[in-house]
Amino acid sequence: MSSSEWLAETRAGVASAQGLDVSNYNGRFPWRAQKGLTFGVYRMSQGLGQPGTVSPDPQAAWNRAELKAAGIAAGAYHFLDPRLDGAAQARYFVNVHDRIGLDADDMLWCDNETAGVSPAATAAVARAFMAELKALCPHNPMGVYTFISFASEG
Repeated sequence: MSSSEWLAETRAGVASAQGLDVSNYNGRFPWRAQKGLTFGVYRMSQGLGQPGTVSPDPQAAWNRAELKAAGIAAGAYHFLDPRLDGAAQARYFVNVHDRIGLDADDMLWCDNETAGVSPAATAAVARAFMAELKALCPHNPMGVYTFISFASEG
C-alpha cells in the first residue's frame, strides 16, 4: 500500500493504523515477516551527519526496499538536533534520502525529542526544518513526531 492510499483510507475512517519505527539498532529489520502493519518508518539521518550520529543510517536503503517489497507504506525520519540549523538539517535529510530514492508518496518525518537550549529555540529549529522540508518536497506526506510531554513542555 502506498502512503497516498494509506492516507486515503485514513481519511475514509480507518480507526487506527499499525506501524513500526526502526533504526540501525534493529539491524536488517524483517519487514516481510510482519503481519498487520499499515506503515513502517525507518531512521534516515541525524543532525548534519556529524561523527557519532551513525548518519546516514546504514540500514536505510534496506528498510526502504523491504517496505516497498512488502507493500507497506514507507516513511523515513530525521532525528533532529535542536542545536543545529533546522533548514540545513532538512536539506541534509532530503539529500541523503535522494541517494537511495525518494518517491512522492514516501512519508517524511521529523523526530523531535531532544531538548535544546530552550523550549522556544527547540521549537524554532523544528519549525525551520519543517518549512524547508515542505519547500523541498511539497507533495510528500510529512509530519513531526514526539511524545506529548515534550511537545507541551518543550
